[in-house]
Amino acid sequence: YESLEDNYVQDSKMGFVINAIYAMAHGLHDMHEHLCPGHVGLCEAMDPIDGSKLLDFLLKTSFTGVSGEDVWFDENGDSPG
Repeated sequence: YESLEDNYVQDSKMGFVINAIYAMAHGLHDMHEHLCPGHVGLCEAMDPIDGSKLLDFLLKTSFTGVSGEDVWFDENGDSPG
């Protein structure tokens, strides 16, 4: 019997990918709560999704990343670090 966890080594770039997915999820969630409060699924204000509005929400998002670090974006969309 061999445990897969014993031999698992995460790719050094995987944290960036996971955090990028989290950022999109947080941005979409925040956008949905703002534009479609109390609505399940997409409301008319998000169908179709306006990319420039989504970018505004993405730039305002912040969360704890997969490795425990603070993730946020400056006005240029760059994440410090």
